[in-house]
Amino acid sequence: MDNPKKQGAKQEQHLVPVVTVILAIAAFVAMYAFSIWPNDSDTVVSPLLIRHKKTTNSNANKNVNTNTAASNSNTNTSSVASNTNTASTADVIKDWKTYTNDSLVSIRYPKSYSLENNTEVNRRGSYEVKNITPQGSKPYLQEVQFFTRESIDQFNKKCAKLSDPCFFGDYPTVERYDGLDSARKKNTTYQGYVPLNLGDRVYMVKNIKNSGEGGFIREYNTFIGTTMVTIWGYLSSETQNTTIDNLIKAWTISYAGY
Repeated sequence: MDNPKKQGAKQEQHLVPVVTVILAIAAFVAMYAFSIWPNDSDTVVSPLLIRHKKTTNSNANKNVNTNTAASNSNTNTSSVASNTNTASTADVIKDWKTYTNDSLVSIRYPKSYSLENNTEVNRRGSYEVKNITPQGSKPYLQEVQFFTRESIDQFNKKCAKLSDPCFFGDYPTVERYDGLDSARKKNTTYQGYVPLNLGDRVYMVKNIKNSGEGGFIREYNTFIGTTMVTIWGYLSSETQNTTIDNLIKAWTISYAGY
């Protein structure tokens, strides 16, 4: 039979490795727990909360990315809209022609028209006349006439010396030039001429019966500095007044000196 003291010594020898293993496991667990401990020493976070925090951060990043993408999308949309507007403006500009005479009177008109030189010298007292083409069935625009007070005065003095009419039809006088200019500024009528705001200008407008071809000449008068610009249009009847007024609205007359 073994001695009890010897048995106790043997049991102690067996326990030493077990204790060593347990201590090693405890040390490993402690090191693992320390490795996953959060950087914020004041906050205790369980592994579950750490996973929740990572998920939250991931969602926040997704939201940031979504907002950034939306912002970029809006920016791109605005750029497209801006480019579209620019293109539209360019297209509109292509639809117009511009003529500027020596007196710096500038006329912008639709490209479907052309202005051609009228060779009749001092027609109706004008210093320049442009025929408007094409001219089809009435109503249509016929011509643009440019007058100064001096050109009208010279024409009238010349006509007064001739036995034959210097123009078969109506023509302006110095008194009409002054009266139309004053009435336009005051927005009042003058000898049958009525002020009409067509487009960006006020015109003194009157229908003149055309005894030669029938119908009416609708005359539009406006002033750029000392130049009276007169546009003639032909009508079959006065029921077409609004139709030809709308044609005039597409024409812009201005001073090109500034």
